Amino acid sequence: MGLSSLRGADMALLEKNRSCMDADTSNRAEHVIKENIRVLDAVQAMEKNDPRKLGKLIYKSHESLRDCFDVSSPALNDIVECSMEEPACFGARMTGAGFGGCAIALTEKGKEQEFIRNVSLCYEKKTGLEPAIYVCSPSDGVAVKTLKKSLMS
Repeated sequence: MGLSSLRGADMALLEKNRSCMDADTSNRAEHVIKENIRVLDAVQAMEKNDPRKLGKLIYKSHESLRDCFDVSSPALNDIVECSMEEPACFGARMTGAGFGGCAIALTEKGKEQEFIRNVSLCYEKKTGLEPAIYVCSPSDGVAVKTLKKSLMS
């Protein structure tokens, strides 16, 4: 496609070059291009405090990872589907490399325990396994802080 990375690609460029690619390469490029768009849309959803839109984007990301990037697994798909059946869940997706068993779900505040109970029952029924589900909240993440010299002495 004449690019050093897919960051500058769009679907029109992919469609123009799709015939030169095998199916896996084409599907993975499609995932990356659409995921970049989803990330920008997710920023807007967060800025507008729109958890429903953000949740839809999160689930679309899971579908794309599963269908285009081939990195999900039956267990991950099961936990995501169980999560998506819950009214308190805005969206869910696998996370990490995709070949293990981690997923995240964005849920309505105050409904966490009901979500855990129902998703656990659903997942156990589908797989015979008990999931480990943790409630967590977003944070600012890692940051570099400059300390005043007087504090360092």
